[in-house]
Amino acid sequence: MSLSTRLKQLFFPHTCVLCAERSNQPRDLCTACEKELPWTSLACKQCGIRLPTSSTSDTCGQCQTSSPAFDHVFALCDYEEPIDRMITAAKFNHQLVYTRILGELLAQNAEQNWYKQQSLPALLLPVPLHNTRLRERGYNQALEITKAAAKKLKLPIGKHYCQRAKATVPQSSLAHHERDKNVKNAFILQKPLTVKHVAIIDDIVTTGHTVDELSKVLRQAGVERIDVWCCARTQWK
Repeated sequence: MSLSTRLKQLFFPHTCVLCAERSNQPRDLCTACEKELPWTSLACKQCGIRLPTSSTSDTCGQCQTSSPAFDHVFALCDYEEPIDRMITAAKFNHQLVYTRILGELLAQNAEQNWYKQQSLPALLLPVPLHNTRLRERGYNQALEITKAAAKKLKLPIGKHYCQRAKATVPQSSLAHHERDKNVKNAFILQKPLTVKHVAIIDDIVTTGHTVDELSKVLRQAGVERIDVWCCARTQWK
């Protein structure tokens, strides 16, 4: 830790957003609360869904039968308490302190776990919001999370490459079987892509339909490897 960082922590200490105690880290989340997050483990390497403890494969049956357009889902946590509360606060309550924390956790895991023996993506691409939703909310939480991750990893952000051309109904309001149709043809490419390895970033992956539809557009643009980074993955019971 640099001297300037130590001085900042000394004179401007961070406060943990979960326990309200002074944080012992250079962000508003203490080590103890970070450790207790519902970290994802033993998940399908492609879609991120939880695998049974008895599984002898690193890929779920669904992905073995019909692979999605993306290559990997790297999820920080299962969508459970308190990560669900953090995402809701970031998404709907203008509490951008949570987007900074989540973005930094993504960057930390990318460096320490997900890409230990391979190159990082060349571009981070936040899932875009439709202009109507963007005006209503005032910001794109996926972009804010991406900004924090990109700053830590020193990677470019591809916020102008893809556009959400279709004002879809919120996926959370639809039944599982309706979500694929809702996002079909929702994204278009605005400018050519020259990179071959991209990471899509979103706050939560529920069924995977949204990131799959965006991945199809990236595949058509010539992207060879597509990873998905998300703060939480819904684990269907």
